[in-house]
This record gives sequence, C-alpha cells and structure tokens, in this order.
Amino acid sequence: MEQAQPRQFSIRGVILTGLEVFFQNFFPFMALSLIVWFPIFLFEYNWTAWFGLGSGRTYLFLGMAIDIFFYGLLIGALSYGIFRYLSNPPVSFFACLGNGIGLVLRVIAISIVVMLVQVISFWVFCLPGLWIWDSDPTAGLSGFAREMALLRARELGIDLGPSGVARALAILLIGAGVIVSTVVGMMLWVAVPVAAIENTGTADSMGRSRRLTKGHRWPIFGFLLLFFLVEFVFYVIMQLVLTPRLPISMADFVPLLLARWMVGAFFGAVTAVIVCVGYQRLRMAKEDTDIGSMAAALDARDRFAG
Repeated sequence: MEQAQPRQFSIRGVILTGLEVFFQNFFPFMALSLIVWFPIFLFEYNWTAWFGLGSGRTYLFLGMAIDIFFYGLLIGALSYGIFRYLSNPPVSFFACLGNGIGLVLRVIAISIVVMLVQVISFWVFCLPGLWIWDSDPTAGLSGFAREMALLRARELGIDLGPSGVARALAILLIGAGVIVSTVVGMMLWVAVPVAAIENTGTADSMGRSRRLTKGHRWPIFGFLLLFFLVEFVFYVIMQLVLTPRLPISMADFVPLLLARWMVGAFFGAVTAVIVCVGYQRLRMAKEDTDIGSMAAALDARDRFAG
C-alpha cells in the first residue's frame, strides 16, 4: 500500500487517513482496544460498588490518570499494526498484540510519565481553584455555632459562600489547569508512538514529540477539542437513553458501564490510530521521510530484537 503522500501536514488528512486505517482493520484494532480498556471498566465498576454512585474528586483524579495511562498503552500496541498496514497490508491481531507485549515496559514507562505530567499540570491549578470555590467561612466554628450562623445568614439573605472575586479567581485557576494540561497534551501528542517505533527512552521520546509537534499544535488542539466534544455528546446521549430514571440504581448503572466500556474502547482505538498516523505525517512533513523508510527502520529493529 505504499503510495505518494502529501508532504504538508494536514490534520484533516490525518483524521481521514486514520479513520480509513481503523475501519479497514476494525476487528483486530477493536479487539485489542477492548482488552486494553477492560481495566478501566473494572475500576469504574468496583469503585461504584465500594463507594456508591457519587463521583467525588478522588474518583475524578484516579479516573483521569487511569484513562491517560491505558490510552498510552493502546497507542503503543496499535502503532506497530498501523505502520505495518500503511506499508504492507494486512495486519493481524496477534502481530499487534505480540508487539505490544514486547514493548510493554517501554510503553508503560512513557505512559506513566505522560500521565503524571498531564495530571499534575492540571491539578496544580485546579485543586486551589476548587478549594477557593468551596471555601466556607463557618468551617472553623463548632457545630451549634455554625448552625446558628447559617440560620442567621439565611434570615438576613446573606450568602456565606465565596465572594464574586473569589469565584472569579477559582474559575481562572480551573481554566488555567485545563489550558496548561491541554498544552502539555499537544506537546506530548506523539511521545508514545515515538517510543514504540523509534525505540527511544522516555526523555528522548518526550523531547522528540515536542520537536515534531512544534508549529502544528493549533491543528492538534482542534483535533483534541473536536473529539472531546463528539465523545462528550455521545456519552451524554448514551446516559440519557440507558438511565432515564433518577436516582440511578446499581441495576441501571451496570449496563451503562458496559456501554461506556465498549464506546470508550471504540473512541480510544480511533484516536490512537489517528495519533499514530499523525506521527507518521509529522515525520513526513518535518523530515521528508516516507513510509517505506519508516517501515525499513521498523524491520531493522525487529531483526535486531530477534
């Protein structure tokens, strides 16, 4: 399947090629994604069974970290199959799985570092913002004194929550966390395929990803925003269809979790394929390297490993 490819990086071309590659290899890629995504389903199910249906910040923090980690593993596992397909189709499920297992330690390392950098960059701003938003001036009072203060405030129509300035500061901090985390995500967008294909270490993979994405981060941001919105709308519709009654019972929640597992695996596989195609197109645009040269380097790596 080696053919002439455009040398200019186009996020639209990356998305269209990624979708083509995914649907041409739907069954092996989807099967692999369901396997990788299964621990996320187990985490959500067990957390809900132990602590109830309320989310909470701990759930949000752990869920974000686990999603980023296993998403990195999925990219690492699929990267081999995607390059094999682009250079010489078809590709098998077992070839992808075997390569993913062979790279598991390297991909785990880079996935953990990328996860920590993104999560820390988000929460270092977000946590102070949430603390300011939830600040309560009566928190230091004893039980009876606090109840009396709250009762008196309600009688006088006084809002004991944070002031307008404090709320604005909280929103700015939370927004800064989202922005910083997104910028980091754009810089490290192809760090995992770099590690998987080029056999580089964690620091080298992150540095190379930063260099490859330089000058193309706004299109990458558009891609990240678009897929976030599509996935978010899909999840909202799915939740409204599967859990129309409130409050949600555990019996209603289990089918929702199963659906979220399958939908999450689908979107995870699609975006992982697009990231790997994006890595290939970035190298073509920045280094004038064609897919044949990349495949030859991959063959040399396999022979050396063998």
